[in-house]
Amino acid sequence: MHHDNRTMFNALLYIAQSGSLWRELPAYYPSWKSVYTKFRCWRDSGPLNDLFLALNDDPDLENLMIDSTIVPAHQHSVGSKKGPNSQIGQSWDGKATKIHTLVDALGNPLYFLLTGGQYHDGPQAFKLLENVTLQSVNVIGDRAYNAAGLRQYIRTRGGSYTISPRTNY
Repeated sequence: MHHDNRTMFNALLYIAQSGSLWRELPAYYPSWKSVYTKFRCWRDSGPLNDLFLALNDDPDLENLMIDSTIVPAHQHSVGSKKGPNSQIGQSWDGKATKIHTLVDALGNPLYFLLTGGQYHDGPQAFKLLENVTLQSVNVIGDRAYNAAGLRQYIRTRGGSYTISPRTNY
């Protein structure tokens, strides 16, 4: 059975908003397998990325905030067949994925990237910041981003930064 794109997108929004497993998709949506297949198609061919970029086409660039968070991998992901794009790695607390995010002054996400849990925040900042013009922008980050190379990168592009100093133990 063919389902229109709006129904499929609403099903994706339900999964994203509720945090449900695919198999827990309510019966009034198409089957979870159909929705998951459509999600993979949109993810791989670009429409989801295009939509994300269209929704943040007018960012407030007075300040940019950068941070990351660790998402523990589900126990069943540990034995899965991981392709070359798998972003599950070993963190200090087990298998995990790390989401690195750059948001504007209003907290709207601009760019993000996924890495394995073992990757440090600082080097990923360059990959996020290269997507924006830093002239007259203040970059805000925690002490994970307090590296001389990153501070220099921001300054040479006309930006400033507010980054927590590292503490010495």
